[in-house]
Amino acid sequence: MAIRISATSISSRTAPPGFLDAQANLGPWQFEVNYHLIVGLDMLDRKQWEKPLLVRYLEALRACGVDAPDFEEAWEAYRRETAYGFFIFAINESEFQTEAVNTAECARFASAAIDHDTVRLLS
Repeated sequence: MAIRISATSISSRTAPPGFLDAQANLGPWQFEVNYHLIVGLDMLDRKQWEKPLLVRYLEALRACGVDAPDFEEAWEAYRRETAYGFFIFAINESEFQTEAVNTAECARFASAAIDHDTVRLLS
């Protein structure tokens, strides 16, 4: 699910907003978590909250009986996945998202890739 303003759905004046992802698919956990946190959080907030939110996500998986990776393994997988989001928004055509959205999301992923040392992790 894409947490961004273009995926927000408001069905009535009294119902809370929801989200709609027209391209739902099944994939590795780190793709969805990485994408949600980088796109959904302000760049400064992401730096402060992504580790605690990842810890909380892993705890929630374990509470549901899922054999989740330990934090260090999860953190490395999460940081590697940043390359995919950057690539998607760097090549995304304006027919799918406006140029303003593509530029803003690409900047978020570029900032995260630098913070995550993603290039080194992939080499």
